[in-house]
Amino acid sequence: MITLVRRFSPYLALVRSRMLLSTGLVLASPLIGGVLLWLLKSLIDRVLVDGRFDLVPALLAGYVLAVAVKFSVDYIDRRLAAAIAERITCDVRTDLFRHLLSISPGSLGGRSVGDQLAHFSGDVDRVESLIYSGPLGVLSDLGGALVFTVFLFVLSWKLTLLAFMVVPPLVSRSAASRPASSRRRGSRAGRRPAGSPSPKRRSGRRRWFTPLARRPTRPRALPGDARRRAARSSGPSPVRPGSPS
Repeated sequence: MITLVRRFSPYLALVRSRMLLSTGLVLASPLIGGVLLWLLKSLIDRVLVDGRFDLVPALLAGYVLAVAVKFSVDYIDRRLAAAIAERITCDVRTDLFRHLLSISPGSLGGRSVGDQLAHFSGDVDRVESLIYSGPLGVLSDLGGALVFTVFLFVLSWKLTLLAFMVVPPLVSRSAASRPASSRRRGSRAGRRPAGSPSPKRRSGRRRWFTPLARRPTRPRALPGDARRRAARSSGPSPVRPGSPS
């Protein structure tokens, strides 16, 4: 990987100034976040605990200013990072296209230049991530972790040490219990008969047929009901001549 970074590092020469500015903005963002936390701590300690309500306007003004600066820094950093990434990708594509046009026609193995460009398009994006986006993301994460760790130690070093002693064993224990639970689920699935449906299918089948079972059904008609309905519809029978009334 180091060899690849050295091979493609000349593409950073044209964006060196913008890259330094983007690095400074990335490192400034967690510092502004630490300032926001310090203002919130001061608001709780001095205003709510000590009762110094005269400091509320100054703390609120500082908080609003810090939030505005953080939004501005994040916006500029996103725009600048997108411009640098597009510049690096464009330069790599240009050199690749120039190289493909300079080789002899029979060297591509029956593929056209367009096919080769489409084949290497994903590799061009990976080059940009290798030399710029990836290292910048790692630097941002390390800077944020360092700033917030220092802030936690300043806030309460005893609670911070206790958290560092308790949280890693809990995380390792939960990570070790996940493979065991997956193995238990796999063993249960292995013990299920081959033709039996899974629990999800059975529950889905119950949901599918439940509305049909809840439909209102008409009561079955008795044999005498049909004759009575026929007598009502036909009405009284006419009197035949010569028949006794």
